[in-house]
Amino acid sequence: MSGTGGDGSDRRTGAAAEGTEAPMRCERERRAVVDAARTLVAEGLVVGTAGNVSLRAGDGEDALVAVTPSGLDYAAMTPDLIGLHRPDGTAVDAPLAPTSEMGMHLEVYARTAARAVVHTHSPSAAALSVLVEEVPPIHYYLALFGGRVPVVGYAPYGSAELAEAAAGALEGAGGCLLGNHGAVTVGADLGQALERARHLEWLCEVSLRVLGAGRPYRALSAEEMAEVGARIGGYGQRPPER
Repeated sequence: MSGTGGDGSDRRTGAAAEGTEAPMRCERERRAVVDAARTLVAEGLVVGTAGNVSLRAGDGEDALVAVTPSGLDYAAMTPDLIGLHRPDGTAVDAPLAPTSEMGMHLEVYARTAARAVVHTHSPSAAALSVLVEEVPPIHYYLALFGGRVPVVGYAPYGSAELAEAAAGALEGAGGCLLGNHGAVTVGADLGQALERARHLEWLCEVSLRVLGAGRPYRALSAEEMAEVGARIGGYGQRPPER
């Protein structure tokens, strides 16, 4: 038999057996990125092909970033189309051009401990970004972001200026608004980054309603926000293992 020894063993070391495909590199991370991207569409946090998602895999010299491609319909997005890049932007396995905001994602990873980045064009976040310099401390959900969500000034999308401004804002916060643009949230994983994206849009909607009322409002103090932050640290449960 071709390709086997007399004992029937396979001599084709270092390659997939005939008729099978080699396993996809970082398949778990790429699938997670696809799922997160489709969630953004389903929940109305982006329209069309707007927004982008990334997830960091590994550390040090082995670190890779799985990131959504540019201009691809989310319905057509599959794990194999999610690009893998080194932290310096070098493509490792990227069949399509990466999102125009890849520089922002990489800058965030370089300057923070984030493992996941979600960028949305959610309507309330985009609207509030032109009205305030920080998301006002109207609701204690702000504690989910470390107590503040700053707004960075407008810069063209995909620019180094925007990447540096966003990463700087995220050094001390779990999310920020991009002036005249949208929002960015980060997390220890995509689940946290997505949940922050949802909460940030909700906070922006509440802020717009309060500001639209045109009346003085009560803002939470730094002490009150810190107290909530301490409580949130121990909040939540996991279902029992079966």
